[in-house]
Amino acid sequence: MVNGHSNNVFENAHPIILRGRWFADIETDGLLDQLTKIHCIVLRHMDTDEVQTYGPDEIKAGLFTLMHAEEVCGHNWIAFDGPALEKVYPTFTVQGKVTDTLVLSRLIKTMIYEDDIKRDQLFPYVKPEAIYSDEEFEEDRKNRLAVMPKKLFGSHGLKAWGYRLSENKGDYDGGWETFSESMLTYCIQDTLVTKALYQHLMAQNFPEESLDLEHSLAHICLRIGNNGWTFDQEKATALYAELCQKRNDLLVGLDKLFPPWEVSEEFIPKSNNASRGYVKGEVFIKTKIVEFNPGSRRHIEKCLRDKYNWKPSKFTATGHAQIDETTLGELNYEEAKHLAEYFLIQKRLGQLAEGPAAWLKKVDKDGKIRHTIVSGGTVSGRAAHRNPNLATVPKTSLPYGQQCRELFTVPTGWSLVGVDLQGLELRALASFLDDGGEYTKQILSGDIHQYTADQIGVQRSVAKTFIYALCFGAGDTKIGSIVGGKAKDGKALKASFYKNMPAFAKLQNNLKQASKRGHLVGLDGRKLYIRGGEERRLLSQLLQSSGAIICKKWLQLVDQQINEQFGPEKAYCVGWVHDELQLACENKEIADEVLKIAIKMARYTGEYFKTACPMDADGKVARTWADTH
Repeated sequence: MVNGHSNNVFENAHPIILRGRWFADIETDGLLDQLTKIHCIVLRHMDTDEVQTYGPDEIKAGLFTLMHAEEVCGHNWIAFDGPALEKVYPTFTVQGKVTDTLVLSRLIKTMIYEDDIKRDQLFPYVKPEAIYSDEEFEEDRKNRLAVMPKKLFGSHGLKAWGYRLSENKGDYDGGWETFSESMLTYCIQDTLVTKALYQHLMAQNFPEESLDLEHSLAHICLRIGNNGWTFDQEKATALYAELCQKRNDLLVGLDKLFPPWEVSEEFIPKSNNASRGYVKGEVFIKTKIVEFNPGSRRHIEKCLRDKYNWKPSKFTATGHAQIDETTLGELNYEEAKHLAEYFLIQKRLGQLAEGPAAWLKKVDKDGKIRHTIVSGGTVSGRAAHRNPNLATVPKTSLPYGQQCRELFTVPTGWSLVGVDLQGLELRALASFLDDGGEYTKQILSGDIHQYTADQIGVQRSVAKTFIYALCFGAGDTKIGSIVGGKAKDGKALKASFYKNMPAFAKLQNNLKQASKRGHLVGLDGRKLYIRGGEERRLLSQLLQSSGAIICKKWLQLVDQQINEQFGPEKAYCVGWVHDELQLACENKEIADEVLKIAIKMARYTGEYFKTACPMDADGKVARTWADTH
């Protein structure tokens, strides 16, 4: 008996308990890469609410229950609790269904930050307890918990959900080195919050297909990150030296691009100082000369405004002009061109070696980079990447992109397969157009961008930019800029397109009608929520979500097939960036087969979702990412 709860799963246990469904949580002596022991396990029955607790000496009994459970539900179970138990007890595995409320939260609550803002506005203050009746106090208790710290806004963590659900997770600061009763109490409370969260999320009635897909992807993404991607440190070090020299060369004279300026501010001295001219209590004007700092975005903004009367069109969340290599590169000012190159070099150096998640800093002892892919959590359902974000590795067509992608390779003797879905978003668009299959026909046997160009009377290259901009929610001003015009030109161009492509206009209208219920419906039945005031992005939401779901199903099928045919020791995925897969294979023969499998599964994915326009893929076999994509 631990803390008043039975720890013997066999004692007076009904069969439904032995083979039950459990909310589960564990406490350990550290994070996943450092932990060495499991302090305790707490199980809360999903049907009876019975709580089973297992202290340090009863862990194996808890493992037995988990291994034979019908279902295990925990928060971040897939990425932490499960791997932690497997690390300390290598033979442990859950044989039943695994439900992760973190995965559910990211799937179902895609607009969680906006929801938190609304809640914060709903409960702006709390009255003194003394003026409340018991009923009023209980209601306000819930409101108090609902007002969570702003640093938790947008978080899918259990602590944030405790506030939202008025089931506070609580705090534990007793240390993690050894087991304690307060640690166990904290663990018990976590299962209670997990239960409340599970019930809240399942009440949203998302279809089982979407739940299963996201859970499958969570497992796959964890494996991709853990597989690691072989990184050429020797080449990376040489590239770092080259970029450092380039930065040093660029810095010569950059600080002289703009002349110094004088800054004045009022100052009231607290005491007399004759040498500085201070008189206590009297206003003194302090002046200083400021030298231009090429690394300061505020300095760059000020100098460009002052010298050229520059009027920026893009701004940061704090209201300052957006200053980066892209913005500066678009300006026809000599100083901006020099600064754009400097910012580009700084960005590449940050990615390669100097940033907090730089590639060279993330290489493990085995020469591989392990990264994190979060399969959900964005409004559209696209995956997120971090630590490091390999989705930002520059394409070979961008400056230093070739050199950067050459760093991502495979072990000696192995081959790398790079494969991506062809024309994903436009094929998805074709599947939603009620045009008798004309758009699909143009994609499969014609020239889709020339087809668009013919509808609006522009060059093919302009038409390609136009259709993607229109599909992804560009406004009249942006559309107009594509043809060198203004908002009125963009509006006219769209009107011409809608007139000549009535199926497109019909789709837009249908989406507007469907959005009145507050959401669209994805390919797997999931709800696609709409941000307020973003009606023009409805098609973008539909297409991005469709693309994301298709890519996830494709990855799931490819992963399943290569595991069955070759096993994870001979072929495995090292990178997934939206519609692109990178797979390491033991030899060229296996790589050729894996490429065939990936292409076949792309076509099958389209059949699975019954898309009107078939899906397809293409790829290459080589040694580095630079050569495969």
